[in-house]
Amino acid sequence: MKSPIAEHCNGFEPAGKEGFKVSVRIEDGPAIEMEYLGMVKYDAQDYGIFFPCGIIEGDSGELLIMRLVDDGGEGEDDFTFQTLDDPQLTREVYEVFKEHTSDKYDFMD
Repeated sequence: MKSPIAEHCNGFEPAGKEGFKVSVRIEDGPAIEMEYLGMVKYDAQDYGIFFPCGIIEGDSGELLIMRLVDDGGEGEDDFTFQTLDDPQLTREVYEVFKEHTSDKYDFMD
């Protein structure tokens, strides 16, 4: 049975290379090394899925989901990621990720 959010979902694109790491800075905080797991396309938007590397104080092991936005440049790499302020949207994107990767990852909800 298809989930109710599947009608908004165009799929999941896994990272091209496993273990691909990026440095993510949330607002004015320190840069955090994250593993890029892939991109979810949901409701005509793209969302990057990231997992923190190493030990971060207070880390719960949760994924970081961020919206990919065009930063107005003309190049192919002119984009940034923005954190999500909407818990419901975050949950919906997470559910799409789970549906597409449940055979690869163990999820603890």
